[in-house]
This record gives sequence, C-alpha cells and structure tokens, in this order.
Amino acid sequence: MNTMVTHRFIFCHDELKRLRKVRSSRQFALSLDYLPQSLSEILKGRRDVTLELLRKGVEKYEMNPVYLLTGRGSHFSQPEEWLSAKSSADASGNSDVIYFVPQMLGKKYAEERRNSQFLASLECLNLPGAHLKGLNLRAFEVPTDSGYPAFLHGDVLIAEKLDPASGVKSISNDKFYVVVTKNNILIHKIDLNSLSKGIVNLYLGNKEEKITSVKLSDILEFWEVRLKVTRNIENENKTLNALLSEIKDIRQLLFNSSNALV
Repeated sequence: MNTMVTHRFIFCHDELKRLRKVRSSRQFALSLDYLPQSLSEILKGRRDVTLELLRKGVEKYEMNPVYLLTGRGSHFSQPEEWLSAKSSADASGNSDVIYFVPQMLGKKYAEERRNSQFLASLECLNLPGAHLKGLNLRAFEVPTDSGYPAFLHGDVLIAEKLDPASGVKSISNDKFYVVVTKNNILIHKIDLNSLSKGIVNLYLGNKEEKITSVKLSDILEFWEVRLKVTRNIENENKTLNALLSEIKDIRQLLFNSSNALV
C-alpha cells in the first residue's frame, strides 16, 4: 500500500501531465533518470517512491518538498523565477486551458497561482480560432481603476506567459503586460530603462504620466497581453467616441492657435 508521500508524488506527476509539462509517464521517468517500468509500479500502487526520486522531482519540476512530506502548501514551489536564468517547469510546456482570474481574486491568485486545486476552481474560457492555440495563456479581468481608456472595467485580457528562461529580455516597450506581484495584479506598459536597476517602472499611455515602481524581486509573473475581449460594446463605443471628440477639440484648438499667430 502506498504511503501518503507516494500519493502526493503521484498527484504531482498527474498534474504535470494534465498541464502538459510532460507528454507521458515514460517521458517523466526518463527526465528523472528513472526506469519507466519502475515508475509504472509506483503509479499502480505496487511500490513506494524512493527518496532519490523525490529529490529529483523537487530539482527538475520544482515539486514542493513541504507538500510532499506534510501535505501542506502548494504542490509546486514558488521560486523567484525572474531573478535567474533557470528555466522552470512552467516553461517546458503549454496548455490550451485558459483559466480566468477575476479582479476580486487578484491577491489570492498571486498567493495560490501554482496550487492546482485553486486553478481548478477558476472559470475556464475557450477561444474560437487557432492562432492562439498551444500557447500558455491566462485570462485577467480589467480592474475598475485601470486608468487606461482602451481597457474598460469588466473587459477580459487574454495574455501569454513569458518564458522565465529568457527573463526580462523578451519584454518590449510598446506592449501591455499583466504583472503579477506578491500583493497585486497590475496591467501596464514597462519602462525597459528601469530594469537594470532592479526596479520595474510601470506606466500606461506615456512615460510622462504617473509611474508605478515595483521591485523586480516582488514580481512573480509577466504575461504579455495578446487579445482583449470586451463585454460591453456600448460602453466601448462611448469611450471611443469620447476620445475622438477630444481629438477633434484638440485639432480645433491647434487650428485656432495657428490662425492667431498669422
């Protein structure tokens, strides 16, 4: 009969397969320098996991040793991925499952983002079309005070997780990112000039506006916004019309000013 430690190890193995971090039990075994036949015996309940196999699972796939031994905490560890070039298990595979993170669960997501039970409790989205298939995607609700006219409260941003192995090198100045910190979820552009100082400066429309500064060590995940799904076309049209009206007023003001100078 399997021990609870073995049951937890099997659960982590099953989660890695479900999330497509590994293609098969055979691949999982070989990646840990373990015989597939011996792993099959463990999965069938005929033998217990060895201490050496546990150690390799912790090192290779960042299984949480506290969870394995006591059942407490997340199933996988939460290292500061963005402070090193080490590739984590998250970077090894993709999933077509798109979990939706509502605004009210932002802080809880930051704490439980690697807890498979928490993720399973979230609503899942399906997107038509194939251009985003196979990517590691997540959906985030735009907060009430997003501060950016194009993002309305209730809109949903579909974002692709940046590969921790490439670190901040894959970040671009002209794109929006969902930045998951230890305490919050922020939707901003990123000032690349600030990254070398260990500080991430976040801004909205342009750098002359209010900037939010976050320590790089406090950032848990970067997600690049790939798609916006709006729930209220009427509000979006109103916002667009307001912007067009403001642009028209500015043009008229410039025209009047130029005439006054003549």
